[in-house]
Amino acid sequence: MEGHVFRAYDIRGVFNEDLDAAFSVKVGLALATFLGGRGTVATGRDVRESS
Repeated sequence: MEGHVFRAYDIRGVFNEDLDAAFSVKVGLALATFLGGRGTVATGRDVRESS
């Protein structure tokens, strides 16, 4: 897992270079383990065409 994609408040990278389906699964499983069924998670995306 590439450390350079993690920022203070988000995860950023180029699809299929830095971020792919396997990366998303790893992050999701790590977050679920960390939360342990507690709390709420919100996800978002950048809808700009240039993004």
